[in-house]
Amino acid sequence: MTHSIWRDKTLVHGVDIATSVADSTVIDNRGFASGAVEVPAGSSLTTITFYAVLIKDGTMLQVYDQDHVAVTLTVAASEVCTLPDEVYNLPRFAMKADAAETAAKIFLKS
Repeated sequence: MTHSIWRDKTLVHGVDIATSVADSTVIDNRGFASGAVEVPAGSSLTTITFYAVLIKDGTMLQVYDQDHVAVTLTVAASEVCTLPDEVYNLPRFAMKADAAETAAKIFLKS
């Protein structure tokens, strides 16, 4: 007999994307496989750079892909942008802004 389990977990919450990663919200990404970030209207944010921490309360380090290119996301106000695949290999991540701090929304799905 074959058994299958359907899992569907979603999370939507507000996050701070600051110009200092230390001031950005750390997102617990464990158990999620896709997601998006919503940049609010009026935001001057154009590029998000991703940082990760492997252990709780560890040091945040910048995320690089397999070609050693920094993982970034180009965004604009009033847009919803899918998160890069590289963040789903990480248990926790944060986003750093290239402009003034932004209160954004993040959507994660298992």
